[in-house]
Formats: sequence, C-alpha cells, structure tokens
Amino acid sequence: MITVLANLIIAAENPFGTVNFELANENLRFRFGGLKGGIMGSTSRPTETQMRQAAEIGPTLEKAVQEANALINALPALLKEVADAGIYPAPVKAIGQ
Repeated sequence: MITVLANLIIAAENPFGTVNFELANENLRFRFGGLKGGIMGSTSRPTETQMRQAAEIGPTLEKAVQEANALINALPALLKEVADAGIYPAPVKAIGQ
C-alpha cells in the first residue's frame, strides 16, 4: 500500500509520469473494499462486471480468511506465555465463514 501511495505522490509531482495501478489490484483490502462499496452503495442489482469481480476475488478472500484463522489458532500458545508473565490480553476470535 505504501508503494501505491508513493507512486501516486510521484505522479502528482510529475503529471507526465506513469502510475502502476496494478499494485493497487494486488491489495486484497483495496479490491474487496472497492467492490463492496460499489455493490452496497447502489440501489440496483450488481453489474456484470461486479459479479465477475466478486467471483474472481472469492477464492483469494477465502484463502486470506483461512490464513488469518490459522494464525489465530496459533495464538493460544503465545497467549499462555503472555498470561504466565502476568499479562492478560483479550482472546482473539476466529473469522466467521
């Protein structure tokens, strides 16, 4: 994300330069947020493009959820170690599927 912002700042300084917008497409949060905003912000049905994008992002989003849940499942050992040290953080819940 920082690279994308840096590219945009450089582009603002040099209007004849090029910006690599493909870097923004690699960011799952950016892609999902834009798609969700476009669908939720409209009173009409999703467009064909939005439906195609949703189908394309689905497997990537599912993989991200699985990776996040794997990390969350690895946290109990760390939480026990922290609790043994006398620090009691709130437990993290898995992402619903």
